[in-house]
Amino acid sequence: MSKTLEVYLSLGSPFSYLASTQLPRLVERTKCNIVYQVIDMYKVFELSGNPGPNDIPAKRNYVVKDVFDWCKYYNVPLNVPSRLFINNGAAAAAAIAVEKSGKLPEFIVRGFRAYMVEDLDIQDPQVLGKIAAEVGADGDAVAAAVIDPVVLQEVENRNKAAVERGVFGVPTFFIGDDMYWGNDRLVLVEKALLS
Repeated sequence: MSKTLEVYLSLGSPFSYLASTQLPRLVERTKCNIVYQVIDMYKVFELSGNPGPNDIPAKRNYVVKDVFDWCKYYNVPLNVPSRLFINNGAAAAAAIAVEKSGKLPEFIVRGFRAYMVEDLDIQDPQVLGKIAAEVGADGDAVAAAVIDPVVLQEVENRNKAAVERGVFGVPTFFIGDDMYWGNDRLVLVEKALLS
């Protein structure tokens, strides 16, 4: 019986992007099922009391180096987005809308490429709607969801639920109640999935 891997991520997170590039091969090797939870990492930082890299200059400088080291190691593209420290709530709201179409994994891949490679503004409802349409979801419904107070409240509810579960940054992985934080923990995640 295959195990389930829950993946908490934000589309504005370079480390979530890095992890996402490795997940297809991890699924092939472990035969796990993935359940995605797209959250707003800055709200999670705030709710959990975890200062993000924007708040600590030395941390920010190291994160930049670390991200590019991992890009080189994984051999994946990354262009520093012109809009850094974006509102991740919009992309999380779009993801909630896309979930209904069953196209969330494709939306995540396309959303990361849009932001991390193509430098598109994934805070913009129209951009998010276009990305959703490209993967087969209802682009107009997704664009509307980004500004819908009910959907935005669901984003807040998911952020709070993530923090209550122990999430303080992204990507965070759960196998049952066993938690792993960070792109660099994927080797441990894989070992746990295979055990």
